Amino acid sequence: MYDLQKQKEEQIVEGAVMSVSADGKKAIFQNQKDKKLYVVNLPTAKTELKETVNTSHMKITTDYPQEWAQIFEEGWRAMRDGFYLKNMHGVDWKAMKEKYAVLLPHVKTGWT
Repeated sequence: MYDLQKQKEEQIVEGAVMSVSADGKKAIFQNQKDKKLYVVNLPTAKTELKETVNTSHMKITTDYPQEWAQIFEEGWRAMRDGFYLKNMHGVDWKAMKEKYAVLLPHVKTGWT
């Protein structure tokens, strides 16, 4: 956390990554060593993580074809908008998308 008055950065929690809730009232920390999650009121000073979030009952259902289609779409958009080689002027990026999109139904590799 950066203190504007002191012009100094202070670490709130050591060894964890923080995300803030949409309403700005809570923070979730993930401990980098054991990957456990902690939810606390948004800290304003150094904080100690005590009670973990119980994730043992949580289940995730993944629609892999939909996930791969999204990954393909995001990758294609990144290439279309950000890729540059001087010998690729005039590439029809829409045609490139159509050419490779037909391969999506054949993608079978899942995350491990």
